[in-house]
Amino acid sequence: MPANLSSGPIRYAALEESGLADRLAVSSDLTAARVLSDQEIRDAIEELNRSTQAITHHTETLKLQQEALGRLVDAARQSGEERAAMEAGQARKWQAERRNLASSVCTA
Repeated sequence: MPANLSSGPIRYAALEESGLADRLAVSSDLTAARVLSDQEIRDAIEELNRSTQAITHHTETLKLQQEALGRLVDAARQSGEERAAMEAGQARKWQAERRNLASSVCTA
């Protein structure tokens, strides 16, 4: 089968464009299709429900991880801002001490 006919909607669109979809619909022998039993349908529904629950659980886990990561990023940003403010304060203090020292050396 050509690569452009390998997946769902693309495959059907290619069949429609070539006119094969209409010919297949007219020539299809629907009696050859297998009828699913009620149990097979129930089993399929149960499997879909299990898959849905697993996806929902995974989605909730990812949301919790995203929230935790957001808190870590916020804390790191805040810590960085606090550190920068502290370093700026310390630099001002050292400058003042140097000025005082320089003025005391000059007056001595």
